[in-house]
Amino acid sequence: MRARVALLLVSVVVVGTVRLAFPPGPPALPLIQFAQGITYWPYGGEPAFILREGAVLTGFLARSTAPGRERLQFCPAERAFVAPEDTSLWDARGRYVAGPAPRDLDRVAVRVDPITDYVTVDASTVTRAAGRSEDGSVSGEAGEAYQLYRAGEPNAGFCLNPQPGL
Repeated sequence: MRARVALLLVSVVVVGTVRLAFPPGPPALPLIQFAQGITYWPYGGEPAFILREGAVLTGFLARSTAPGRERLQFCPAERAFVAPEDTSLWDARGRYVAGPAPRDLDRVAVRVDPITDYVTVDASTVTRAAGRSEDGSVSGEAGEAYQLYRAGEPNAGFCLNPQPGL
């Protein structure tokens, strides 16, 4: 009887030690759940946005790069990210467009398992953008609506149906 109790205790200690040494990682989702365009990723600490262009996935931290680092919203109709409080704007590829933000969006690690086609996003592994892109843009009606929005026009018609992030 004592031997069984001792064995059980040793097993509990070993399993607990292994779990501490190898904590569960971020959740993985099938690649098929990522539509072309932007998907919001709320799992595993810091939220992120994932851009899927064909087979390529790029992750962006769902926070502004401006001081205060407020959460971002994605505006599907405009194909742009916006920080509502300071009105910084980035295009769908995370390139700086306008506002006080000092750089492009910071990136997070995204991995697609080549065997299972499951996607993991590690928002704790952040690559800080070096600066502002020269080629980020939101043009046409969306660009005009953004200018009105930034000027404080309450009926600008900009980002009327944002995706989560805020």
